[in-house]
Amino acid sequence: MGLAPGLKTGLSESYYEALASGKGCVVIASPRPDEISWAIGNMRNSLFTHYLLEALRGEGPTLGDGYVRVFDLFRHVADHVPTQANQHPIFKATAMEEDFPVALTTFKC
Repeated sequence: MGLAPGLKTGLSESYYEALASGKGCVVIASPRPDEISWAIGNMRNSLFTHYLLEALRGEGPTLGDGYVRVFDLFRHVADHVPTQANQHPIFKATAMEEDFPVALTTFKC
């Protein structure tokens, strides 16, 4: 039995290893304590969540190597959310050693 057209095989072990390689703790949240969280018009999610999901899908700037990294996520939400509302994402990190990958943009098997 073969694969249906358009379906791809699973990820190679190297992709899982890269996604498990991060060290430290990172919190990306919004808004600041003195702001409110906005939901705009016909967006399915809040403003922050909308742009965070875009970044996780690889729709924001990345290094072009197939991974979405922590700073890619924050850069995307920090660049877009404040242009829509008086809301500013925050980034907090503890013992973070590198800009580690959190999602895949594309993959090759």
